Amino acid sequence: MENWYRKYRQEGNYFPKRRGGSKKKIDLEKLKEYVKETQDMTLKKAAQEFGVQLVTG
Repeated sequence: MENWYRKYRQEGNYFPKRRGGSKKKIDLEKLKEYVKETQDMTLKKAAQEFGVQLVTG
């Protein structure tokens, strides 16, 4: 039996399963507040403050 047909019989549709994405590492509201309060911040400082790694390309 074809895979697409088996999927249709089991799930009732042909749609692919949703894939999990990465979770946001930073609370965007906290970041907005940080940017407002820290006008002289650098990207490196912000990354340290929020505990994320700064990746440059």
